[in-house]
Amino acid sequence: MQVSLIQVPYMVGDDRHSDSDGTQHLLQNGAANIFTSNGFTVSVDQVERGTTYRDSATASLAVNKNLKKTVQRAVVAEQIPIVLAGSCDVSAGILAGFAHS
Repeated sequence: MQVSLIQVPYMVGDDRHSDSDGTQHLLQNGAANIFTSNGFTVSVDQVERGTTYRDSATASLAVNKNLKKTVQRAVVAEQIPIVLAGSCDVSAGILAGFAHS
């Protein structure tokens, strides 16, 4: 079984907030090892905002659009997407990445 750890290092689209560092700390402290030690193959992807932003809503939207694509790629590749994020606003991008048919 394959797991895709998806790192979203933002707090409402902002990479300057202290909570945006949490995803990196999780990876540095062995988040992937939890899965590999249980027989999973792990890949790590990082979502980028990809653009400058004028406000939090714009930044969050950009992050969620890219997160949606990353989750979709993991699902198509038959991986389990596990999202490591700095804030709950990314739940929209996570849900949008799954087929709802």
